Order: sequence, then C-alpha cells, then structure tokens
Amino acid sequence: FAGFCGCLKEKSKISNDESKFYGTWVGNATASLWGTYNVSYTFNKNGTYTSTSDFTELETGEWEIKNNKLYVPVGLEPGLGYEFSNEDTRLTISLLGDPYMVLDKIESV
Repeated sequence: FAGFCGCLKEKSKISNDESKFYGTWVGNATASLWGTYNVSYTFNKNGTYTSTSDFTELETGEWEIKNNKLYVPVGLEPGLGYEFSNEDTRLTISLLGDPYMVLDKIESV
C-alpha cells in the first residue's frame, strides 16, 4: 500500500474554477496490493461526493474547500496519495493525518 498513481480514461469534467470543485473523475489507479483498477469520484455542488471502484460499492460522503483545496475524509492510513492526470489537467490526492484526502487545485500540465 505504498501509494497510488493513476491516469484519466476521459477528460476531467471537474471545473478548473477553484470555487467550483465539482464534477466527475473517471480513471484508473495503480496500487501495489491490487494492481491497476478503475475508480471514479463525483463531487456534487451541495458538498457531497460519491465514489466507486472495482473494490468498493458506492460510497458517499461530504467534502469541503479549505485554502483552495478540496478535503475529503477517507479511511486510509496517512501518508498515502495518488494522482489522476491527463494532457490538460492534473489532480493530486494526498492524505493528511486526520486522515483527509486533499484534492489540490487542478493545474495545467
């Protein structure tokens, strides 16, 4: 479980406007335990999200924006993280000690 890296299968629909972190990421992630697997996150304007992957049923939760970053509570050990990217955008996810998943501001590649 050393971490994840991923690559988007389709162009991100998440807004580049830092005040509007919403939309859907569909891609694949790579983990040392599981290999490559499909994953998607949908962030809704009302502050909720849903997530699915090859290893999980539909999960729901809440997210919030702090300091232009999107924070999502997660149940993983701190220090892990992964990145989704394509030719246009980069979305880096890292875990803090709470633990929270942090989606940094999407940046142009």
